Amino acid sequence: MRLTLQIDDLAPGGEGVGEAQGRAVFVPFTAPGDRVVVEVPPGEGAAHAELLELVAEGPVRQTGYTASANYRLTPTASANIVGSRLMTPSTLLRTGTDTLAARLLPDAPRNFGTTLVTNASQRSDEVVARSVVAGSTTETVTELGLSFPPGVFSLSHLAIPFPLSDPLYGLEPDTSEDYGANLGAIATRGERGTLIVSIDSLARMSSNPFFDYVMQRVEEGLSAAAKPKP
Repeated sequence: MRLTLQIDDLAPGGEGVGEAQGRAVFVPFTAPGDRVVVEVPPGEGAAHAELLELVAEGPVRQTGYTASANYRLTPTASANIVGSRLMTPSTLLRTGTDTLAARLLPDAPRNFGTTLVTNASQRSDEVVARSVVAGSTTETVTELGLSFPPGVFSLSHLAIPFPLSDPLYGLEPDTSEDYGANLGAIATRGERGTLIVSIDSLARMSSNPFFDYVMQRVEEGLSAAAKPKP
């Protein structure tokens, strides 16, 4: 069912939340105050909808935001979108995946800077940082020397603060610490219902191949904020 929805709040997982016909509707890539067109699956109770169109921006977008791979939004002076992967056409991808970043961001010039970490091209696993400063329409492309690991089609918001070497959530876990399981490196192949956790949970990307770049940007921001103003 397609409908227009007002986003009222953010869920703990980072999705926007609105209400339609008495149902809580969770919409990824949205912020409070947004008006969006969504596709809501049939049924009763809470629903996870697909974002089709951003009709009007909420005040959070107009002041700037930081976005993770699941695009949890918080007010800042810039937007940093990490792990948005462009891919060649595939029958497994949702319709509109390749235009997600364009639908998420308003057209430049914007009153906040943006940096999008994404594939160098649709046929490359290597990533670049595409940056546009506030008030400009000029995009600067920076090669990062990083790439998506084989088999990874996107990040999740859970992945952002964990390096690949994290002993619990890492895709390439450091074995110096042992938690009894490496949740980020488990290949979930088997019968449903066998494990005590859902296969969906284990299949989510839970570590960040671009962690070093994220930390670099965080440190740059902290250093700039610490400088005395003239």
